[in-house]
Amino acid sequence: MNIMTLNKSDGTTQEVELIAKFKLDKFDHDYIFYKLNDEHYAAKFVENENDTTLITTFSKEETLALTKIYETLVKGGRL
Repeated sequence: MNIMTLNKSDGTTQEVELIAKFKLDKFDHDYIFYKLNDEHYAAKFVENENDTTLITTFSKEETLALTKIYETLVKGGRL
């Protein structure tokens, strides 16, 4: 299990389980799936010189691609 510590905007931290980190060919971002309190989430993973930012807003195309990947993983498929 890979644990990732998120620095939240309110100054607190939150540990989450990192499920997968990957790139989508059509987009210029890294993406992650992570788990928090038995819920699964997706985010763009943007690394800068001083920090890392998770962005949770997606275009329609990104949402479709992420949904397809997530559904494949849930069904036990391999990417």
